[in-house]
This record gives sequence, C-alpha cells and structure tokens, in this order.
Amino acid sequence: MAEDKGMKLPQRRVPRPAAWLCFLALGATIIVLHYAFAIGSLAQALAYVSIGMVACAAVVTGIVLRRPTKKAYLWFLALGLGLLSVGDAIFITYDSVLEVERPYPSVADGFYLAGYLSFCIAMLFLIRSRQRPSVSDVLDGAIVLCGAALLLWFALIEAAARDASVGVLSRVVSSAYPALDVLLIAVLVQLLLTGGGRNVAFRLIALGTGALLATDIVYGLQNLDGTYVEGSWLDAGWMISVALWGAAALHPSIRTLHQHAPLRETSLTGRRLVLLAAATLVTPVVIAVYLKGEDTFDLSLVAAVAAVTTVLVFSRMALLFREHTRVVVALRDSAAQREVEQALRSANQRFEAAAQALDCAIYEWNLDTGGTHWTEGLSSAFQHPVQPAGSTTGWFLSQVHPEDMAEVTDIVARAQEGSTRSEASYRFRAGDGTYRYVWDRWIAISDAEGVVTRIIGGLVDVTDRRELELQLLQSQKMEAVGQLAGGIAHDFNNLLLAIAGNAE
Repeated sequence: MAEDKGMKLPQRRVPRPAAWLCFLALGATIIVLHYAFAIGSLAQALAYVSIGMVACAAVVTGIVLRRPTKKAYLWFLALGLGLLSVGDAIFITYDSVLEVERPYPSVADGFYLAGYLSFCIAMLFLIRSRQRPSVSDVLDGAIVLCGAALLLWFALIEAAARDASVGVLSRVVSSAYPALDVLLIAVLVQLLLTGGGRNVAFRLIALGTGALLATDIVYGLQNLDGTYVEGSWLDAGWMISVALWGAAALHPSIRTLHQHAPLRETSLTGRRLVLLAAATLVTPVVIAVYLKGEDTFDLSLVAAVAAVTTVLVFSRMALLFREHTRVVVALRDSAAQREVEQALRSANQRFEAAAQALDCAIYEWNLDTGGTHWTEGLSSAFQHPVQPAGSTTGWFLSQVHPEDMAEVTDIVARAQEGSTRSEASYRFRAGDGTYRYVWDRWIAISDAEGVVTRIIGGLVDVTDRRELELQLLQSQKMEAVGQLAGGIAHDFNNLLLAIAGNAE
C-alpha cells in the first residue's frame, strides 16, 4: 500500500531535562575543571569564582522562573553568594593580577563576613516563613548554640582571639569567621527541626548548609595547624555547597517550600533528644580533654557556659513537664468526653429503639428558639422526614387539622404559662396528605426561674383504634336497638295474645 503523502506522522516529544539537574551537572563539571588545572593557577581560581557567580545567577533565575510565594530568604541567599563571589574576585586580583601579598584583614574579608551573615539571615527568613519558632524550639536552639559555641571556642576561636603576634583587627576578623559558623549551626538546627524532609528543595538547602559548615570547620583546623593549601580537595566542599543551593532554587518544589512544614512537636522526639544530648555533653568533654593535657583553659568561661546551659535545660524540662501535664489533662478530658458521648449515644439508641417499638414520634420543642427535634418515629409512623425543612413550632401547627387548631393552640398556650403535663387527641396530617388521629401526651420542663423552656412529648397514631372504637360503638348501638325491638315485640306479642284470647 502506498504511503499517504498527506498524512503526517505524530512527532515524538523529547522530554526536556530538569533545570536543577542541569545545574548540578554544570556544577560538577566546574568542580572537575577546577582540579584539572594546576593548583594555585589563575585558571583554577577563575573556576572557583565562576561556580559562586553561576550559583548566584541560578538563585535569581529560580525566583523569576518558579515564582515562590515567599522569596525573601532566596534574595538573601543570592546576596550572600554574590558577596562571596566578590570576595573571591578580590583575592584573585591580589594573587594573579596585582601579584602582591594579600593584606589581612582586607576588603575581601568584609565581603566574606557579610556573605555569611546574609546566609544566616536567609535561613532565619526561611524558618519564619515555614513556621514561627515555639518556646521549646528557642530553648533547644539556645542549648545547641551554647554547646557549639563552647566547642568552637576552644577548637578555633580561642587561638585566634589570643594571638598577640597580630593586631586587634586581625584577631577580631579571625574570630568572626567561626563565630558566624556557630550562628549558622544554630539556624541550621532550627531549620531541621521544622521538618519537611520530603521536599527536595529543603533537602538541597540543608545539605548545602551542612557541607559549608563542615568545610569551614576543617579549614579552620588546617589553618591553625598550617596544613591548608589553596586549591586542595577542601575547595570542593565550598563549591558543592553553593551548587546545592543553586539547584534548590531551580527545583519546582521551591515554590511551596514554606508550606511543607508539619506541625511542630514540643515533646522530646528522638531527633531533638540526640541534638540536646550532644550539646549538653560538650562542656564535660571539653573539661575532660583539657584536664588530661598540659594546656590551661579559661575555667570561668566554661563555668559560665555550663551555668547558662543548665538554666536552659531546666527551663526545657519545666516546659516539657508542663506540656506533659497538659497532654495528660487533655487525654483525661478526652477520655471523659468520649465516655459521656458514648453514654449519650447509648441512651439515644435506647430512646430511639423504645420509640420505634412503640411506633410513636417523640418530639422536643425549644420554646426559646421555636425549633423542634423529632425521633425517627416521625418518618416510620407518619411518613415525614426525621428533620423536615423548617422544623419549627409553626411547622407542627400547620400539620394540625383546621378544625382542631383552636384546641391545640390553647394547649400550647397553657403549657407556656406553666402547665406541666397534659394530653390531647386531634387530627395530624401525615406525609401522604391524609389526616391521622393522634394521641399526644407531653410534659413541660422549666428553668430555675420557673419559665417553661422545653416541651417533650410523643404522638401515637390511634386512627385504627379510633375506627375500632367507632365500630364497637356502632355495634353496641345496633345491639341496643335489637334488644329494644325484641322487648317491644315481646310486649306486643303479649298484647296480641290477650286480644286474641278475648276475641275468641
């Protein structure tokens, strides 16, 4: 068969790769190129700077492309990446363009510190956009902050802060880097406590922050030992962190990242317990390590941190006990409420069963609102819906036969005036439009002031019984007439016998 030239074959749609995966591939390529160049060369330095600039552009592109509802934290993240890139560019200018010895501290350090501060602000905005921290979150973060600050003080900050061979500004800048790392650790812990691990953007941001912190700590230790080499494998940690942040901004889940935070748990979950235990164990570990060595340490600082941590831990325990008491009371109230509801449900079931067995419609009038509540007998006995539309006192009175309306209205008026119980018989219209004779017996319930507020009663269909009574009455009448006719006939027969005897 010849192929129809006018027929077009459907084109196969080639799926487009995800933007965030493309950026991760680009970041990996730049990292490979960074290590392909000679260590300390200009090409290697340019590759290092380029990944920060590309990550900054990726975050801005993610803001424009994905249009997240909350975007303040992304702008601060882009600002931090841009500041770090400017700082790297200044360092390259000193080393490769001007070929002069870099001063310390320099303008580049100012850009670096401002970039780290921008990262912390970005994380704080992200935490606030997801959920407002509770008191327990603040206490947990403060405990972790004390432990991290004490650990980094003895590991990194103390040596730089007390180095008398350099100027005051140099010591301040050297101490500021690990101090900002401590703050970044605190906000990362708060971010992890918000949950939302199923969100890909959340995972990428958390992993990027963790990679940055780990790299900074290792860099600080190597810098103190004098073993750090520019362009070494440690640079990969910083490049991986910015690549992960850029990919997170390009991922579609960034649009609703602030909506993926579950309800916070104030109880000590396993994750919280591990964090708090690690933070509180820092003080005794530091004391044990320094007591075994020959170096002296600032006992007053350790005592101050231990005192603050103790206060925070006791505050956390008090909050936990209060929360536990509240939960116990809530559970107890809930159990009591369930028992009451079960008792009411059982009583209503027995009530409905009794009403169905008696084949009557039981009602409750609320005289304050005019509303009425009926049992299912209204449907089974009179073919009305259990809760008819506009079920009020007026609806009930509209079903009464017009000829019986005056009597029923008078009964209702007497009930409102204080008559406690009564009964009446009248005609009530069923759902099929026919009138049924009912027997209504009710009781009025008053409040503390003696005012009738509710009327509870029941309607029993007595139409068949009334017809039987009428038939019985008719038969009794016929029997009386028969007896009368028989007596008259008997007397008349006696008269006829007397007349016939006399005539004969």
